[in-house]
Amino acid sequence: MLDSDKNSKIQPEDVRVNLDDGTAYYNLTHTGKIGGLYVGAFRFHCSLTPLQYLEADRDYRNLLGENASLATTHADNIAYALAQLKQRVLEAPPFWNSAGGRFGGGHIKDHDLIDLLLEAAVQAEMNYRKALEERHADALKRLQAQVEKMRGVNNKDITTEQAALNEKEEE
Repeated sequence: MLDSDKNSKIQPEDVRVNLDDGTAYYNLTHTGKIGGLYVGAFRFHCSLTPLQYLEADRDYRNLLGENASLATTHADNIAYALAQLKQRVLEAPPFWNSAGGRFGGGHIKDHDLIDLLLEAAVQAEMNYRKALEERHADALKRLQAQVEKMRGVNNKDITTEQAALNEKEEE
């Protein structure tokens, strides 16, 4: 979604990932068309467990109701965003949860804000996966260097042993 979205408002550098705990931080500053200025820090899960994924999917279907196939594209998108954000948002500014209820942000009239926050949460996951790939690649390079170093030591030992054997044979 975000890779091909040329109108993306969230840039990779806007979302900071913490590899140690698998969370990400996003500082929101957004002017809504209805609610005015929204400012605050969000903390997201960078990935969902299988149970969180299933819960988000269940919430998505429940939000759309019995006749989900009749929902408009806009309603479908909002239901998906709210269900995902329910599972992904760990910390949020007071305006996000001010109305209470099961879905933080579900009371916000600026629907584009909900879309923006889902975009930030998805960017968090993309940044996280990229950082993990980089960490794994770096660890693999270090391991390969250690293996080569050990091979060099072993080869040197073999050469020294072979030279000693050759000397004995010559005597």
